[in-house]
Amino acid sequence: MISIRSFSKSYEDHTAVDNLNLEIPEHKITGIVGPNGAGKSTTLKSIVGLIKPTQGDILINNISIQKQPLRVKRIIGYMPEESAVYENMKVDDYLLFFASLYNVPKETAQKKITRLKSQLDLKDQLIAHLSKGMKRKLLIIRSLINDPDVLVYDEPISGIDPITTNFLLQFIKKLGKTVIISAHDLNRIEEICDYIVILHKGKVLSNDTVQKTMEKFGHTEYIVKYAKGTKTFTDKQKFFEFIQSHKILDIIENKPSLQQVFLERFKNEHN
Repeated sequence: MISIRSFSKSYEDHTAVDNLNLEIPEHKITGIVGPNGAGKSTTLKSIVGLIKPTQGDILINNISIQKQPLRVKRIIGYMPEESAVYENMKVDDYLLFFASLYNVPKETAQKKITRLKSQLDLKDQLIAHLSKGMKRKLLIIRSLINDPDVLVYDEPISGIDPITTNFLLQFIKKLGKTVIISAHDLNRIEEICDYIVILHKGKVLSNDTVQKTMEKFGHTEYIVKYAKGTKTFTDKQKFFEFIQSHKILDIIENKPSLQQVFLERFKNEHN
């Protein structure tokens, strides 16, 4: 489990994260969303130890990132939004190099690399020749090379085609690990997340299941077809009262998507 306790990060001119308290459950996928400047990247980078908190602490499996940063980093796999790769290296050499940084035995690493390349349809070739989607696959394998307990993915599907996006998201979903993921494409995030954390101005606006998040911020429409025409209800009580007193031909339940909920909540913000 990831426990974020009274975590704040301030810079000279602003506070990026303000007294954040979160519990991220094990073996679930948690999406971190929010408008620009909400504190998403700061939070993710702090979880993996790239940013030191101004105050508070983050515990991974009860290990403090403040007190034992190296120990925490050994059990985390991370993929940043933008990550430079060594273009002049071949795929296998690149992955074996990172495996050596984690002291993964070469034979063990090679077997893992072969298996993951097969699963992700990635060949051993010069990295400079890989497409952006293939480079994202490479970075996912890199994040798994040390068999981490926790995966932190910052915009893993940014700028890649829909087919590769779907492939990668389904792969991530099947890993069965504790995953924290951020993405601007909320419709795709909704497909794989168990929980959604909404950040706003460095604070937690909501932390709940995907379903409860949409119930909290969205409004389900009930479109009722009856003998005299069609009526639309957003009030559930009025909807039930109506269907009990009329002969109903059809009912369509129109639930909002996470993207619609997000746009409605933050429609007046232009960061």
